Amino acid sequence: MKKYFENDFKRFIIKLLIVVVVLEVFLFNYKSHTINIFNRGKYNQKYITVNNAEISGLEENGGGTYTMEGENAKIIFDIDSDVKTMRLDAGYISKDKKNLELEAEIKYSYVGYTDFRVNHKSFYIMNTDKRTQYVTCASPVGIKQICVEIKADKSSELRIHGFSVNEDIPFHFSVARVLFLLLFFSALYLLMTYPAYRKPMVGNCNSQEAAIIAVMFFFLILIMGVFKIYADPDTNYWKQTQGNQITQEIVDALESGHTYLTDEVPQELLELDNPYDWFERMDKDVKEKWDHLLFEGKYYSYYGIGPVITLFLPYHLITGYYFSADLACFIFTTLGSLFLGMAYLEIIRKWYKKLQFRMVLLGLVCIEAASSILFSVRVTNFYEVAQSSGFCFLTIGFYLILRSNILTKEKIRYGCMFLSSVFMSLAVLSRALQALYAIVIVMWAVYGFFFVHKNMNIKEKIKYIMLFSAPYAFFGIIQMAYNYARFHNPFEFGISYTLTIYDYQHIQISLGLVMISVVNFLFTLPVINSQFPFVHGNMDFLGVNGYYFVAINCAYGLFATFVPAVSLLYMPKVAKKLSKEDKLKFGLLYFVPGILIPLAIVMLTWDYGYCMRYGPDFAWQMVLAILMFIFFVYQKIKNKTVKKWLFGLMMICTVWCLYSNLCYIISDNPVKIAGNHATYADVYSKIQNLVQFWR
Repeated sequence: MKKYFENDFKRFIIKLLIVVVVLEVFLFNYKSHTINIFNRGKYNQKYITVNNAEISGLEENGGGTYTMEGENAKIIFDIDSDVKTMRLDAGYISKDKKNLELEAEIKYSYVGYTDFRVNHKSFYIMNTDKRTQYVTCASPVGIKQICVEIKADKSSELRIHGFSVNEDIPFHFSVARVLFLLLFFSALYLLMTYPAYRKPMVGNCNSQEAAIIAVMFFFLILIMGVFKIYADPDTNYWKQTQGNQITQEIVDALESGHTYLTDEVPQELLELDNPYDWFERMDKDVKEKWDHLLFEGKYYSYYGIGPVITLFLPYHLITGYYFSADLACFIFTTLGSLFLGMAYLEIIRKWYKKLQFRMVLLGLVCIEAASSILFSVRVTNFYEVAQSSGFCFLTIGFYLILRSNILTKEKIRYGCMFLSSVFMSLAVLSRALQALYAIVIVMWAVYGFFFVHKNMNIKEKIKYIMLFSAPYAFFGIIQMAYNYARFHNPFEFGISYTLTIYDYQHIQISLGLVMISVVNFLFTLPVINSQFPFVHGNMDFLGVNGYYFVAINCAYGLFATFVPAVSLLYMPKVAKKLSKEDKLKFGLLYFVPGILIPLAIVMLTWDYGYCMRYGPDFAWQMVLAILMFIFFVYQKIKNKTVKKWLFGLMMICTVWCLYSNLCYIISDNPVKIAGNHATYADVYSKIQNLVQFWR
C-alpha cells in the first residue's frame, strides 16, 4: 500500500471500530438495557416456580423434569404486575434434542381483557445460551396471568423450573458480530478506494490475487458451512454399507453385469391397470421405488452413469464400501464452484483486459452466489448427486475449452481441448440436459476451426478434429449402448417410464404451466420481513387451471436477486451497432449459451415442476452472459462520473445478490430438513440470534 492510503485506511478502521463497538453495546444489546436506572423502581422482579403454576399436557417425573404427553403443553403463571421482561427457566433434556430450540408461545391476560390474548412473541430456548430464556415485553400494564404454550414432540423430556418477570437480561458482547462487521465494511472500503483495484486485472499483482483467493475461500467456507450444518454429521462417509439409487443401486447392477436394478418389482405393481398412475398406486396401497423406471417388469434408473463410472463404481470395487452421497455432493460442488470461478477469470483475461479489477471481483461474487449449487450440499439425495456431478463436469469442461485457445489467436492447447471434450461428455452422462451445452461447445469448436484458426495445415486440422471429437464419440457410444441395453433404443433415456407424480406417457405440454416455470424461476419477487433470514421465497401460480408440482413452496426469481439482468433491455440497441462478424461471435459466445439455452431449460421444467436444485442448469450461465454484456458496455464508457455511479450500483446489486441467495439457502432450520438428529442445529440458531438480535 502507498503511505497515504495506509494512513487513510487506518483512520477508517479506527472510526469503524468505534461505531461498531457503540452499536454492539447499545443497539445489539438493547434488551439488556430494558430494565435501567430510569425505570427500575417501576418494575418489580418476581419468580414463580412451576409448582405454583397450573400445568396441563405434561407428566411430572420429579426434580423439575417433565415428559410431553402430546405435542402441546400449557403452563399458566399468576403475575399481577407490570412486565418489562420475561424469563422461562426451561429447556430440553432429551439427548436427541439437546441441540434444538424449545419453542414456547406466550399468551397473557391483563386489566381490561381477562381472557388470554394471543401474542406475537415466543421463546426459542437453547440449552447452550441462557439469554434465549429471556424476552422483552411491550404489553399493556397490569398483566394478570401468562400462559406459556410449549410445542414439542410427544414424549420429549423437558426441564422446567419456573418463570420470572422483570429480571435484568444478561449483557453479551459478541466478538463474532463485531469482527464480521469490521471485515464486511473494510472489504467494501478497500473495493472502493484501493488503487490496485481501480486498475485492470494483471497477472503479477499480489493484492489482486489475494482478493480473488479471499473470495473463493469465502465461498469454500460457505459450502463447508452449509454442508456441515445441513448434512447428517453422524455419517461415516468412507464406510457406507448402503446408499441410494446412484451410489448403490446402479453400482450393484453394473457389478452384476446388467443394467436393470437388482431389487425385485412387486407383483401387485405389475398387475395394476396403469402402474405409472400415481393415484392408482396410492389407492391400492402398492409400494414402488419412487422416481425409478419400470420397464418390462424390471426397475431401471433414469439418472446418468457419469458419477457412477468416475467415482461410485471404482470406489466400491476397490474398498467394498459405497461412497457417501453427502461427501460426493460436497466434492462435486466444491470442484464445480472452483472451476466456475476459474472459467470466469479466464474469460476476463482473454476478452476484458481493460476492465477495472473491482468490477471483475464483483462479477465473481455474483456468479458464485447466483449459481444455486449450494442446494446440492443442503440436501444430498440422488437428485443432488446428479445435479452436482453434472455441474462439476460442465464447469471443468467449460474452463478447459477456454484454456484451449480455440476461440482466440493464441496457440491451441490440444490437451485442454481433449480434456474439455472428456468432461463435457461426462457432464452429459451425469445429467442428460447438459447435452444442450455440449452442443454449444461443438459450435464453438466449429467456429474456431473455420474462422479463428482457419490457416491450420492438414495435419493440424486432422489433429484438431480427432482430439476434439474422439471423447464425444467414445462416451456417446457408451451412453447409446447403455440406453439400448435398457430400452432397446439408443436414443431413449427412459423418462416416460418413471414412477413419479406424473404418467409421462400421457402428459402434454401446456403454455400456462410453462409460464409458471418461467415466472417463478426468473421473475418472482421475494418476500421481505423481519423474520430471519429476512428475505423469503414466494410462489406465483398465475391463476393457471392445471397441476404444477412444487417441491418446496419457495421461489426466488433469478432476475430479482441478480438485478443487473435489467441490462438485457439494452442489448438490442448495442447489437445493432455490431458488424456481422461480431454479431455471429456475440451470438455464439453469449446469446445462445447464456440466454437462449438457459431460457429453454427453464421452460422445459414445466413437467418436472419447481425445485430449488434446478438452478445450476441455467442460473450461472445467464449471469455470466449478462455480466459479459455489462462489462462490454462498461469498458466503452468514457465518462468517469458515469462509470463511478455504475460501479456503485453494481456494488449494491452484488451485496443484494449475495445476501438474497444466501437467504434462499438458509431459509429453513436444519431440523426441518435433516430431522431432530441434526447435530449442528444449534449453530444455525446461534447465527440466527446473532443477526436477529431482537428475537
